[in-house]
Amino acid sequence: NNFKLKALKFKYENNNNLIIAEGEAHAFDQFGKEIFSDIIIYDKSKSVILTKRNSIYKDKRGNVITADNFYYDIELSKIIAKKNVKYKDKLGNLIKFSNFEYLEKEEKGFGLNAIAELKDKSLVEGNIAEIDNHRGQLILKNKKNKDNFFKEFLSIFKKNNNTYTPCEIIEKSQKGIYENCPD
Repeated sequence: NNFKLKALKFKYENNNNLIIAEGEAHAFDQFGKEIFSDIIIYDKSKSVILTKRNSIYKDKRGNVITADNFYYDIELSKIIAKKNVKYKDKLGNLIKFSNFEYLEKEEKGFGLNAIAELKDKSLVEGNIAEIDNHRGQLILKNKKNKDNFFKEFLSIFKKNNNTYTPCEIIEKSQKGIYENCPD
């Protein structure tokens, strides 16, 4: 699972096991995975890639994740995305998170503070969300069930915790559904 790197500037440390790529950094492998960022740090000994600023992940299935920073575990095929996370699936659904963890092989993800702009222009908002691309599901959970997040799946919307509206947001802002679409 070796990645190749392209960038404007390279720095090598720790017997060339730590490669720091800066400026239009691009990491890619033979399986179609691509990572773009201002700075990519590839630690070959730990089999991880770290990114800083303007990070983009793309897979061969058409899923795209953008965030300020990534931690990508190559062996586990897992990305942890932090700050300003946006996940766009292969169908065109866009889901924003504060933090997001994505299991690449399973095409499953788990995130906090989700606001989903679905392909049909409807909106969904929840404290905790799980996506499952194999089943085509977006499952929302409320804070009360946070401890059982991985054990129990709840798809029932609870008042004041999860929200759905069929209205399309015209004005792009950081406001939630209630503020943008009060009806």
